[in-house]
Amino acid sequence: MKKRLFTLVCILALVMSLFGCSNEKKEAIKYDEAALKANITAVFNETVSTTKEIAETRAAYYKTVEFKTEDEKAVYELLIKSLESWATTCEETGKYKEILNYNTKATDESVTVTMKVQFEKKVADYVCVISEEEPSVSFNIHYTIQEKMQKAGVNTLLGMGTVFVVLIIIIFIISLFKYIGKIEDAFKKKDAEPTISDTAIDNTIAQIVQKEELSDDLELVAVITAAITAYESSKGGSTSGLVVRSIKKANKSKWQNAM
Repeated sequence: MKKRLFTLVCILALVMSLFGCSNEKKEAIKYDEAALKANITAVFNETVSTTKEIAETRAAYYKTVEFKTEDEKAVYELLIKSLESWATTCEETGKYKEILNYNTKATDESVTVTMKVQFEKKVADYVCVISEEEPSVSFNIHYTIQEKMQKAGVNTLLGMGTVFVVLIIIIFIISLFKYIGKIEDAFKKKDAEPTISDTAIDNTIAQIVQKEELSDDLELVAVITAAITAYESSKGGSTSGLVVRSIKKANKSKWQNAM
């Protein structure tokens, strides 16, 4: 494995060294096709020979490695991205079976290697892009029209379902607004309920005190009773059936009118 990585480092160093001059002339990068194919295939084989758990473990380990040169760093970054991409797709593609074809494309900025690979469950493209920036690796699975339609249908249903759920929640919240007014009216009605005013209470207390004062003033009752008896006797009337049951204060205005 280390020998293959060292060889790949040399190939990548050769490719990277041509970026500077190619930028000036805007020509496609020149590289050793056979050597690049061999080393990219080696990285691919190292990747697909692992399981999801092993791929994740190795990718995490390679991230802790200290790189001595930029070329070595580029190789490990390529391998890390290859392992991470494989970990996300290996369960869907199944085990590796064979490489169907190999294709490379060079520009003045990058070299793209594409391998069409037959797996146990799916056919996928292993795409590796080498450039001055970070390399990128991906497994692009080939889906049938039926599978694409199913995915599109599921995504559409999820999207529409989410929208409808949100709309239902909004409608439910809006429907509760009518109860807000009723609740406010109920509180206002409760606050506006008639209460016994302080003036009414004072008048009632005064009347009770006044009645108590008149009822308890026995001397006044006796004097009034005697006066009435004397008056009736002077007129020749009888006072034997006279009984004073209560004494009430007369309305002043009515008394004045009577006079």
